[in-house]
Amino acid sequence: MTSTGTLRQKPLGKSVACGAVGGIIAGLVMAPFMMLTGIAVGMPADTMLKAIGLMFGASMDNAVMAGFGIHMLTSILIGAIFGFVTSAVKKLNITSMGKGIGEGVITGAIALAVLFLPVSMVMMPLVLMRMMLSMNPGATQQVMSMMQQAMPTMMGIGVIEHLVYGAVLGTVTSVFVLREARNRHR
Repeated sequence: MTSTGTLRQKPLGKSVACGAVGGIIAGLVMAPFMMLTGIAVGMPADTMLKAIGLMFGASMDNAVMAGFGIHMLTSILIGAIFGFVTSAVKKLNITSMGKGIGEGVITGAIALAVLFLPVSMVMMPLVLMRMMLSMNPGATQQVMSMMQQAMPTMMGIGVIEHLVYGAVLGTVTSVFVLREARNRHR
């Protein structure tokens, strides 16, 4: 404890590592939601991961693994940034489980606004349309109609998955940060 009676935060590097671990676990928790999105809109479970891979230039054969790798890398980077910010900005220091989870949910909402929505509104529809048209080249109108019907479901699941990501990120990071703070107090 410091002289003011609050728990001291971990060194910055450890906080970044704790956030990165939180990002790994939160990213893994998020993956089933991505699969559910594909299924919910009548596509194969791997559709979203495949589309992410294709957006970043992977071949059709490697798109699912590339998409999963990109998703996990993004999750880890967001977690590391979360660990950094919550350690470096005194007002945001994780001092309780509730505060850490709340800050994690806010981080998930920021990721939703900054990453998910722009990608989902601009890039993803084009990639999904290309994927569907490659399976059925003559169904342009049918594909457009399916995309319009699927978008609200995709957005709704996306909101849920990012808030869950944030809650898991905040929980895991808080467990490590608070445990370390208690150990340093002993």
